[in-house]
Amino acid sequence: MCPVLQPVSLRGSTTPHGYAAVVQDNDIRQESSSGGVFTVLARYIIRQGGVVFGAAFAPNFRTVCHISVETEIELKKLRGSKYVQSEIGNTYSEAEELLRQGRKVLFTGTPCQIIGLKKYLTIKYDNLYLLTVACHGVPSPAVWSKYLNYLESRYKGRIACVSFRDKGKGWRNYRFVVCFSDGRYYAKKYSDDLYMRGFLRNCYLRPACYTCKAKNFNGCWDIMLADLWGVESICPAFNDDKGTSLVITSTGRGEKLLGEVESEMNIIGVDLQKAISLNPAIQFAAKGTLLKELFISEFDQRPIMVLLNKYCRDSLFKEFKRWIKNIV
Repeated sequence: MCPVLQPVSLRGSTTPHGYAAVVQDNDIRQESSSGGVFTVLARYIIRQGGVVFGAAFAPNFRTVCHISVETEIELKKLRGSKYVQSEIGNTYSEAEELLRQGRKVLFTGTPCQIIGLKKYLTIKYDNLYLLTVACHGVPSPAVWSKYLNYLESRYKGRIACVSFRDKGKGWRNYRFVVCFSDGRYYAKKYSDDLYMRGFLRNCYLRPACYTCKAKNFNGCWDIMLADLWGVESICPAFNDDKGTSLVITSTGRGEKLLGEVESEMNIIGVDLQKAISLNPAIQFAAKGTLLKELFISEFDQRPIMVLLNKYCRDSLFKEFKRWIKNIV
């Protein structure tokens, strides 16, 4: 069912629409990577007696796995970006059983995971809603696990929580934060943390991400969520650095679902092509680089921080310029 092995047509019959959106609940927005739209959509499905599937950290934070939740309290597990590959496990078959029982299901995942589910089900269910995210690519779980091992060794503590998109210093300058059981924490701006830098430079994504077959937003899912980068020019009224979502509806059912929660958001239509041009992950696969080949070739022979410092750190001059910019 993998779209790499079995390519699928991404043609759709509905013209996609783009929206800038932020939820009115400031607490939800602050805890979300962008504008908090996922939470209100998921909450609506649960209040209809439905089930929501999405990615959650395992207890040790070394892996990310797809799980199902049926209560609003549990939605916190699924909220927020997780920049590591998620294990689907048995969630496709679990979703199928719930759909056969007549329950509403909201399944969230990367585009390739959503396509995989559609191919697995083979038939169309009117009680299934498909929600995907703009995907830069998914890093290797092995790299992530080694990085956490290093952090626990350095801080001599057990990891208690992880946030890839902490907005304590703002949405644009989000931080990578790891909290430890003794109350200490590690926090760096995304461009200063070496794991995040290697991820954004495509040093250790999964091989399929460099030739992604799922880079389209029309027809295979109902709604796509992304960051509305360039909000200051596209939708200045939402430019408060607290996080703004770009919502793309790809089907009529996606448009209808969004309408059901419209009263809980501030939402306005935007120029979709301009918004997409400022978030290339929506359309284009990650570019493979020589850094990726070198990093992977040495992965089993060298400590993780040796590799991150070797391939993900800038020159001293660039590091100095970034330091000055952060001060300013």
